[in-house]
Amino acid sequence: MVAITNKYNYPESYYHKVLKVNSAYSRGHSDYSVTDLKKSTRQVHTVRKNADKIIKDCSDMTWQIFGSVGHNLLQQETKSGITEKRFYSNFDGTILSGQVDWMQQNYDDPHTVDVLDYKFTSVYADIFPDKQLEWETQLNPYKLLLERNGYRVYHLYIFALFRDWKRKDYLNSKAKNGNYPVKDTKLFRIKVWPKEQTETYIKERLTVLEDTRYKEEKDLPLCTPEEQWRRKEEWAVVTSKGGRAMSGGVCSSRDKAIAVAHEKYSNVKNIGIEHRRADPINCLDYCDAKPFCSQFKKESEVGESIFEPLEKGKKDG
Repeated sequence: MVAITNKYNYPESYYHKVLKVNSAYSRGHSDYSVTDLKKSTRQVHTVRKNADKIIKDCSDMTWQIFGSVGHNLLQQETKSGITEKRFYSNFDGTILSGQVDWMQQNYDDPHTVDVLDYKFTSVYADIFPDKQLEWETQLNPYKLLLERNGYRVYHLYIFALFRDWKRKDYLNSKAKNGNYPVKDTKLFRIKVWPKEQTETYIKERLTVLEDTRYKEEKDLPLCTPEEQWRRKEEWAVVTSKGGRAMSGGVCSSRDKAIAVAHEKYSNVKNIGIEHRRADPINCLDYCDAKPFCSQFKKESEVGESIFEPLEKGKKDG
């Protein structure tokens, strides 16, 4: 069980609500939850193996509280359908579970439903499509779990509430033909995968999780930049670490930067490539495995900028 501290002496009511929310989650009698499938293998196993050592402060859990309270309020006002129900299914001996926020019985058959999930999230979930792709990897496994429990699922929805929406930003975006959300809420219809695609996704993720279940932390697969939420990484043509990029020398890949360096700056002294890594947002702000993760420790020691001098005449890096 994760230990929750109150080092800033927040009000007792807030602290106790955090404790309640923290203790409420359970994957039930399953090996993994649908949420586990979306996380990196390293994160899932490192958190589980160190659960009794994890310490969090209530000051870092504000939006988790708002999400929990918001879910509760919306569920209290739901007069039809089924809310907060967990479903289970066996995949080749491994039990997977998922808890659905709301199943709406919109059809004559009570076992024919639409599925809706609430998200208290950032406006960037609407601006950047990768978040919506992530939602697909949550709701489609829910759909398959329900179908294995006797339901027919037609539509999948996310009802998003944008905690950081600002009217000023919307008006600025509108003036520039941008894609900032019009309101602070939005209903998304989520793409339904073919059944075979969902089964393949689930079985592949469960196989990896089971195959690495008893490995030491150091032997677990490294998190990818995508899993770390590193965005907008750059490779710059420079003459020293932290130096100003040469004209036209900021590139989206190492190979492109090397090509620019050799084509335009081959005669410049000390020319090289600087990998400017984006911050690992998931690691820094959301991953409870961080204190126990050797990958995070190593990458933090290296820093977010890595300079690689290029040899004269060598074009393949």
